[in-house]
Formats: sequence, structure tokens, C-alpha cells
Amino acid sequence: MFIRKLKPGERAPETSDRIYIDRMADGRISWTGSVDVGGKARLGASRTDFATIQEAETDAIAWARGQGTTELQIEGPNN
Repeated sequence: MFIRKLKPGERAPETSDRIYIDRMADGRISWTGSVDVGGKARLGASRTDFATIQEAETDAIAWARGQGTTELQIEGPNN
């Protein structure tokens, strides 16, 4: 899978397979995502929160890979 981490302030195109890593007020981290599966958008979100961005990214990438994604863009908590 090709993964592109976006620079702060940069947004993934609405038509791309993408995840967004979010830092909550208490410091915990979660993710949401949207990927195209057979021409239909499939939305996903972490079922738990994480202590680190890396943990959240690893979980989100595994989810996207399970959906069949071959290219993924990641927006970070500072975007």
C-alpha cells in the first residue's frame, strides 16, 4: 500500500482514500476514515482511543488495508 502523510494544513482530496488522526482534549488519539470500495464510500472510525499517534495510524492503516485500499492519505492532528 502506498501511504502519503500530509503536511500540516494540507487536506486530502474528498475523492481519495484517507484517514484523519484526531487528538482529543484529554490527549488521547482516535481516527476516522473514508475509502472507496467498489464505487461506494465506506466510513470507518477507531473503536477505542490510543495513547500515541503511531498506534492510531497503525490501526487505521490496518482497517484501510482490510477494505482493499492500495493508496492512502493521512491527515494528522495538526492539519
